[in-house]
Amino acid sequence: DADGVRDGDDVMLVPLSAGPQGLIYDAEEIAPGEIDSFADLFDPAYADRTALEADYPLPAIAETALALGFDDPMSLTPEQLEQVKQKLIDSRDQFRSLWRSDADVVNLFKSNEIALADGGPGLTERIRDTGVDARWVAPVERPLSWVCGLAITSDATNVDAAYKLINWQASPEAQAIRAANGYVVTNPKAIPLAPPGARKTADPSSIDNAIAETEPPDYQEWVRAFREFQAQ
Repeated sequence: DADGVRDGDDVMLVPLSAGPQGLIYDAEEIAPGEIDSFADLFDPAYADRTALEADYPLPAIAETALALGFDDPMSLTPEQLEQVKQKLIDSRDQFRSLWRSDADVVNLFKSNEIALADGGPGLTERIRDTGVDARWVAPVERPLSWVCGLAITSDATNVDAAYKLINWQASPEAQAIRAANGYVVTNPKAIPLAPPGARKTADPSSIDNAIAETEPPDYQEWVRAFREFQAQ
């Protein structure tokens, strides 16, 4: 029933996976328990050893807002957005990299260029696969959360095949694969099929307390603010 999923009685998108956005750290570089807040991304102790998501403006701006103590990061006032922008600009040298893909973060950790980044449990598992002792932690401000899925466009030429793909991706068997990769599933029948160690993070209840990423009403202002930061 979330915005973008339904339009009246019509289903516009089938949600297939979700996840929380928190903090990832290298436990060989940072002691467990030392990281617990989005504010840690800005701690001078980790200067030039930190990476921040930058493939779109929302995560970085929302995380910075939470680090500044703003309780509702999806509904920032113009004054709050200005404070967030200035915090990011003032902290540009804090970040070794502004990452744009999972591969970016995996390689940054693998090459020991960073010890701290924002991200989710699924990404943490991929980093761990390279031999890095990566850990994920939910920040005290509460993690952000996202959801992804599949939809069929109005000009699709093979609708039957598209439905078959969506039905497969929503099946318990396919959803169990997503669970094994560290994601929250949208079909609860997949949870018993997931590896025992993945069932807790695969359960939708694991993100009940998260702050859902939603498009702010003034999103173009967010885009402009973020571009100013990136231009530094």
